[in-house]
Amino acid sequence: MSDVRDERYWARQLSDMLDAAGAVRIDLSDPEVAAAAEATESIRRAMMARDQPASDLAANTAHTWTPDQMRAEFDVDGFMAPFVVVRRRSDGARGMLEFTHLPRVYFNWTPDEPTGDIPNE
Repeated sequence: MSDVRDERYWARQLSDMLDAAGAVRIDLSDPEVAAAAEATESIRRAMMARDQPASDLAANTAHTWTPDQMRAEFDVDGFMAPFVVVRRRSDGARGMLEFTHLPRVYFNWTPDEPTGDIPNE
């Protein structure tokens, strides 16, 4: 039961952080956006079903962050487990982190390569 409470706590914390940061919500009423979201959703669900984040973390040799460390170094723009889109505070670089739920660990910092498709990228 404590695992469920912990998960709800972190979900609430992350939701509050996203709201405070003015995170953009995706409009799934747009058919093009909905199709793209559906294509990636099946991949994301498969990753979660086979506990891919835990395997990725075990193979990770780079830096990891606790929730407090991640919040100190990054601003969260959005998330969909097992990924979180962030902006690094030190230089404004936008990128992605992967995370595990229990224990909550962030890892695999991957900076975005600007494409010009996203405003303020």
